[in-house]
Amino acid sequence: MQLKSLWTIDDIRQRLPANGGVGFLFHATDPATVQFAFEAGEFREEDYWEQPPFIGSPIFLDNRVIGCHIISAIPAQFWAGSHSTIRRFRSVAYEPSLQMAADCGLTHVGLGALIPFATQYGQYGHRPESLRLTTGHAATVAAIWQTVVAVARDCEVRPEHLQYAIFGAAGSIGANTAQWLVRQGCTHLRLVDIPERMPRLRELAAQIRESSPFTAVSCHVPNDLATFAEFDVAVIATNRAEPCIDVNLLRKAPVWIDDSHPRAVLPEAEAALASDVMYLECYLRGPQGMSQTFPFRLPTSRDCYSCFAEVCICWMEGMPADFVVGAPSLTQISLMDRLLPQYGFFPGPLLSKSGRDISREQLQRASDRLRHRARNRSSFRDGTTSLHAQSVGGLVVA
Repeated sequence: MQLKSLWTIDDIRQRLPANGGVGFLFHATDPATVQFAFEAGEFREEDYWEQPPFIGSPIFLDNRVIGCHIISAIPAQFWAGSHSTIRRFRSVAYEPSLQMAADCGLTHVGLGALIPFATQYGQYGHRPESLRLTTGHAATVAAIWQTVVAVARDCEVRPEHLQYAIFGAAGSIGANTAQWLVRQGCTHLRLVDIPERMPRLRELAAQIRESSPFTAVSCHVPNDLATFAEFDVAVIATNRAEPCIDVNLLRKAPVWIDDSHPRAVLPEAEAALASDVMYLECYLRGPQGMSQTFPFRLPTSRDCYSCFAEVCICWMEGMPADFVVGAPSLTQISLMDRLLPQYGFFPGPLLSKSGRDISREQLQRASDRLRHRARNRSSFRDGTTSLHAQSVGGLVVA
């Protein structure tokens, strides 16, 4: 595999500011993801394993290099399915990427895509002592909530009045999203994950009920999905090897926010319901002057994924140690919820997972569905209150 062009370690190190810089580590989602970087050719699986990590592009702020993207060309499908291949990935891709980051003079490194999964959220793998790591998961949870708030505002509904389903709820992002939604006043949650993770789901549900006794929370496995009742907003935080969400499930909610790696919804399902369902990419628009120059499937070079935003903020804040290694705490999520807008990171214009802009008509249909459901639930609650009031003599205490 021959790279078309190459940024060297010296190219980055010589251009960095005095306070170090930002590294963002990730891997190919599939063989097509990084084809742009290589001369045309037919490659065997072992060719990807033998390709060392490389600098995909610099990261600029106000026309100055502040870091770089360091990429492994090994697609997740080649390693994410077994313990032995995950260990091999850490050895030949992750640890060399960390060493490259240190050699470049970077100080703060973010772990993108499935690297947190492969490293037990940054806890496995040898690394240079000069690096401060973060998984990006605190900013991801904050960005999911900020996207919910933006959609609710555009649809003229209250986010705390909506009903949520969280796919991958036993994982770091899913579990913390559930807890963060509850902290924001949301009271209807469905937690979804594979059968092996059901004990963790039940534990999470018990924690939520203890902290918020009036929250309706239920646990589900994928086999339940065919009989799911409708809900309002789905958050996808899965890392399944194959897409699992089909048309029948997708149509049960008007709004889906996807932070899955790889994507969890079948492409044909998204295409079939493109006019009726908002299946949204979870991303942020960065501050003025920021440019990544890497061809992410996002509208502009200023746009980024939330895990990237987190490591940028860690560097801008000059954090002296790791930020999120392991699962994030609600305190860390709260900090990122405050710092994202402070440093100029906001939810970008609504964008579908396939890269299409969300039309005004799609937004209107989602808004109509959400407001119709909210009115029906409000009427039901009012009717229940009225009946209860009659049973106690007609006295209603506000």
